[in-house]
Parts: sequence; structure tokens; C-alpha cells
Amino acid sequence: MSIRIEETYYPNSILKFRCYYNDANQFHREDGPAYETYYSNGELQHSVWFLHGQIHREDGPSIEVFREDGTCQVRRWHINGKRHREDGPACEYLSPTGQCFKSLYYVNDERVGKPNYYRRIALLKLSQKPVTDCGVSL
Repeated sequence: MSIRIEETYYPNSILKFRCYYNDANQFHREDGPAYETYYSNGELQHSVWFLHGQIHREDGPSIEVFREDGTCQVRRWHINGKRHREDGPACEYLSPTGQCFKSLYYVNDERVGKPNYYRRIALLKLSQKPVTDCGVSL
């Protein structure tokens, strides 16, 4: 698979956006964000991870939105295009000082309240465990 990189620059030669595409012309990158936009001062504005055209990242937020001063404003987690996170909220809104002031919990793209979230994650993890031979003969 080949990867095509597209870049656009502001008149002052500062990078405006960078996108990575696969052969199917889908956003795709395995080792970093496939879509990035920048402010005219050079600070990162948006960072989005894609895999074969779907928003996806397993080891951190798949979408980050930054303020012009470089502080993070929003972080979102997705797996295979669905809002999903198994170790905390899938969407966080951050103050300029980095404090989270709003958290939203999602399991397989379904929004759930915090009390139900932990129960849903426990059930999800139980359903993913392989069935083992318990030594019973039938």
C-alpha cells in the first residue's frame, strides 16, 4: 500500500494542513495522525488519527483540538470509527489550564452515564474472554 501526503501552506510558508491518504483515497496513517491543521502562527489546531478511512487509535485520543496558544481544548477516543474508550471518558473538554471540566462516556458509540459505564466495560471485557475447557465431560 502506498501513502500519499498532501500539504497546504499559508502565504508566510507556515504549514496550514497535512493529510495522509491510502490507495483508496481514504485518510490513513498507521504511525501518527492522518489529518492535521495548523494555525497561521504554526501551532497545531486539529489532529485526527485514521485507519482505512475510519477515525481510530488504540493508544490515546484519536482527535485532539488545540487552542491557538497550544493548549488542548478537546480530546476524543475512537475505535474503528466509533466513540469508545475502556479506561475513562471517550470525550474530554479541557480548560486553558488543562483541567477537564466535562467528560462524556461512550461504549461502542453509545453514550452512557458514568455509573453505567463501569458496568458496561466490565461486561464487555467478560464477553471478550476466551471460553476455556472446564474439565467437564458430556
